[in-house]
Amino acid sequence: MDTVANDTACNAQNVTHLLTPKSDPDLVVMPAALRESAAATYTATTVFYLRKCRQVGGGPRYIKRGRMVLYMVSDLDAWLAGEEVSA
Repeated sequence: MDTVANDTACNAQNVTHLLTPKSDPDLVVMPAALRESAAATYTATTVFYLRKCRQVGGGPRYIKRGRMVLYMVSDLDAWLAGEEVSA
């Protein structure tokens, strides 16, 4: 898998195929961590919303490496699951 996701080019059209192995084009492999813009697209929110959540709390867990903010996909999934509303 030599294909690397480019977070700056990540948008709603290509988030579902960030990394696609050449052997099986139907198989989607997500990276373990996403940058802020990719995490916003993944969660169907905005970068501004994720930043606000970091300031006031209540958002997904994140990792800060210098100025870079990373979100683990598992943490985003857990946060989204916690937002579910039952009818």
